[in-house]
Amino acid sequence: MKFWKFGEKNFVLDPDSLFWAVYEEGEDFEDLREKVAEKLLAKLNEFRFTVDVRTLYLNVIDDCNANCPYCYIPRERRRRKNVLSIRKIEEALEKFSDVENVIFHGAEPILAREIIFEVAETFDLEFGIQTNCIDVTEKDLNFFAEREFNVGVSLDAPKKEINDALRGKGHFEKAVNTLKVLSDYDCPRTSITTITKINAPYLAEMVEFLSDYVSVALMNPVRGTTEKARELRENPIKLAEKYIKAVERSIELTKEGKRIVIGDFANIVLGFIAPTSRVLQCDISPCGGGKLFVCLAPDGIYPCGEFLGFNEFRKDLEKIDPENPFPEMLERVVERIPECTECWAKHLCGSPCPAEIYSEGGSMFNKSYYCEFYKALAEHAARVIARDDEKYLIKTGKMRKVYSFS
Repeated sequence: MKFWKFGEKNFVLDPDSLFWAVYEEGEDFEDLREKVAEKLLAKLNEFRFTVDVRTLYLNVIDDCNANCPYCYIPRERRRRKNVLSIRKIEEALEKFSDVENVIFHGAEPILAREIIFEVAETFDLEFGIQTNCIDVTEKDLNFFAEREFNVGVSLDAPKKEINDALRGKGHFEKAVNTLKVLSDYDCPRTSITTITKINAPYLAEMVEFLSDYVSVALMNPVRGTTEKARELRENPIKLAEKYIKAVERSIELTKEGKRIVIGDFANIVLGFIAPTSRVLQCDISPCGGGKLFVCLAPDGIYPCGEFLGFNEFRKDLEKIDPENPFPEMLERVVERIPECTECWAKHLCGSPCPAEIYSEGGSMFNKSYYCEFYKALAEHAARVIARDDEKYLIKTGKMRKVYSFS
């Protein structure tokens, strides 16, 4: 059991079942825990291990119009400029017949806009796209707005000079202009910030900047799948301090009526409040790669885009089993990582990212570089819940109460 004291509030967490309670000194929560823990654990394990591929990431082209230093796609792969064929996309959607969501992803998908348009006009699905915006046109944005694409805009800093040092000259203006246009269209949109030691000091300021354009901002620590990316990683403890300041700023803004949520942190809060409602899959073990989504690229299918370049994880679409496409990913669980087995945060962290960890040591069964970062965030999530601020991060209106301790 993990215990905290936040001011006058006591907080307890059962790391195995994710039972938790806020209690006063002398109150006995153990009877309730014994009644519900087994059921909670069963539901958690069903959520963790059910294979149900509903999302297909389409890496429609290997080419990119930028050269971000931390890119997870190897440079030699981007130089090939291979393009995914419509025929392969059709075959993938036929094989994974339960897919409901298609997300066009990197390298830079807009360079293959004709394929995007054709797929969106052919299939009755929910669509999204992640773009750096460099070559996005007004016509593209009109198309996305008309079809209610969820558009993810890559932006790394609230200051032009910092952002463009990472993303390339001129990127800041293009990305911000795209956000403005999408706001005018009222098109579904999010922002994605890749956190490095260069932009980490500006996270709280970034939240404030983004609050003019989005209500959900994703802020992901850079994944060290390449040597250059590993060089750019911030110290995990220092990063946690800066990240938590950004979280607090987002809560302040939301209280003031300018709602903005850091999606990654909200997902950790959900790990306490409603563990089986989590949408983002990186902090769950096993992760969503090959379980709830797969990534189709020009050369085959991967559990997740982070594995692009690792040919040992590539499979041929023709031979893959849609019922369990990547059984090796289901084996990558915190229970098999020595440092994680007894950790209180194991089911709130998941020891991400398996691709990052594999790239460093040739095995997925090691703890995350960001271990202390995720533990600090999970502890802060408990603190936020203890002070009754979770309502500024997640929407609980449609949730069903499973147990109550008061």
